Amino acid sequence: ISNVSWHQEVCSDSVGQIVSYNGNLDHASFFAGTSEKGALRTSTLDDVVGADGADSIGLVHVDVEGFEFAVLRGAEGILRASNPLVLFEGHLRDHQQIVDTCAYLEEFGYSTFMLNEVLPGCDLDCRNFLSVPTNLVAVVQSAVEGLLVRADRAFPAAMGPALMPVRVN
Repeated sequence: ISNVSWHQEVCSDSVGQIVSYNGNLDHASFFAGTSEKGALRTSTLDDVVGADGADSIGLVHVDVEGFEFAVLRGAEGILRASNPLVLFEGHLRDHQQIVDTCAYLEEFGYSTFMLNEVLPGCDLDCRNFLSVPTNLVAVVQSAVEGLLVRADRAFPAAMGPALMPVRVN
């Protein structure tokens, strides 16, 4: 694969923000400020990708244990230039953060859906969300419906379609 590059960065909505984490870096939750584990300095997705690459992104996947909204705010240039599909994780107990993230993406012309799935081994309130440029909604819905029917380990969270629309208002 020649179109993938690896960067080990902590991303947020600004460059140089000091953040710390709970857990270990394999599965951590991030928060602003310092802790006994030390501090890390942030970058943004826009900064990591750079202006020259911002128009060539097809998919952004963010699973950063509660820091999703901050990371996506740091991808404004990518969202404007590429209109990529955006996958992000959220916990239903953090309802306001999910709503804020969906509302932010809506400003860029996205429709957001909650994947109707529960993954074994995850908290029952853990959900994945798919944000799609509005002009691609019908195509993506059709493709995803077929994929989730064949999923090996996931199972539906509720009766209904594979993609459940999220309404922020």
